[in-house]
Amino acid sequence: SSSSASDVYKRQGSHFAGLMNTIRANKSLWFVTSEVRTPIDVVSLSRALLELVDTDSNGVLHVAGTETVDRGVIGRAFLAKLGLPADRAEYLTTQGERTNRPENISLNVSRASRVLKTALPDFRTAIDRAFDHAQPDQTKL
Repeated sequence: SSSSASDVYKRQGSHFAGLMNTIRANKSLWFVTSEVRTPIDVVSLSRALLELVDTDSNGVLHVAGTETVDRGVIGRAFLAKLGLPADRAEYLTTQGERTNRPENISLNVSRASRVLKTALPDFRTAIDRAFDHAQPDQTKL
């Protein structure tokens, strides 16, 4: 079955949907600042993957955002996009009980940047696109 970009935001398993559900339920919200990622929005990722379909590229190709940021930065930016204060969340420096999660799953996108015509986004562009392409009901508090 095919999915639109907005369908990804609605899925319960998506990070975007999970954060929105937590905020709407007024539940405790926290971000581990020792966990770093290279976030990409679904629109940029989809464009890159569709481009790859028509290439003869093979091997490992990491398609992600171009900036490594910690989850605290991601959380603060997400809250700011919603007009919420940064102190709506707690920022933890250690994983606590989540020790089974790798702290650094950032990806090196240098090869993808050379192979793809699609520009991989920096963090600010990725979060802006995520909100720009979300349906209004997906970002309503």
